[in-house]
Amino acid sequence: MPTELRPVLHAINGLFSRVATARDREKSFTAFAAHELKTPLAGLKTQAQIALMTTDEETRSRALAQIAGSVDRSARMVRQLLDLAAADAASAEGDAHADVAKVLEDAVTAVSPVAVLKDSRICVTGAITGAISCDRALATTAVRNLLENAVVHSPSGSNVRLNVSAESGRMIISVSDNGPGMTEAEILASTDRFVRGRASSGSGLGLAIVDAVAKRSSGSLSVANGPEGGLTVTLTLLSQGQESPKGESCRRL
Repeated sequence: MPTELRPVLHAINGLFSRVATARDREKSFTAFAAHELKTPLAGLKTQAQIALMTTDEETRSRALAQIAGSVDRSARMVRQLLDLAAADAASAEGDAHADVAKVLEDAVTAVSPVAVLKDSRICVTGAITGAISCDRALATTAVRNLLENAVVHSPSGSNVRLNVSAESGRMIISVSDNGPGMTEAEILASTDRFVRGRASSGSGLGLAIVDAVAKRSSGSLSVANGPEGGLTVTLTLLSQGQESPKGESCRRL
């Protein structure tokens, strides 16, 4: 190739490579989503048939309870699929600065229905004035998934700890639970899509969504078992602002 045309050639090859990657991701996403939605829908149909056919009131009540649980799990999966699609489609160049206090408030409010069912409290340590370099909706989605995972995997009546700090131009958001934790192999695969841990009954998308948001915003995500059990997941994003510690605040939702 003539020297003058090499930049054009590299640019075209790069474009083709990105298009191929996007197509592969889209096909994989569609296949996994179809498979994951097929199972709960089949369960819903089976339980509905049981409820219609049985004459025993206890059996009917049990089948209806199973239907309600399956609807909740399916709704959460659909919401997470939409969140993941939004994180993948978002433009890094369009990311804005979001008020971290509002992001945390939105995320805690969104997790309220799950926390009520588990009689859980969310304990927040540290208070931040400033902004994070991330779209507000995406940041809220990421923190909400961290909190929701922690509440779901902790025993009923547990405290979920949300710690926020600012350090060297970064905002560090850590969520710790009282759940069973993960094995080393599970931690390595924790951000893979549709991969569930041994103790998980979810869709395997929660941490994948947070990881996608972190990468989109030039941040990072780390997962580790706590020294006294449970799991600690830390989301780090670029920030503007200073930390203002104000002790601990717990909310029973």
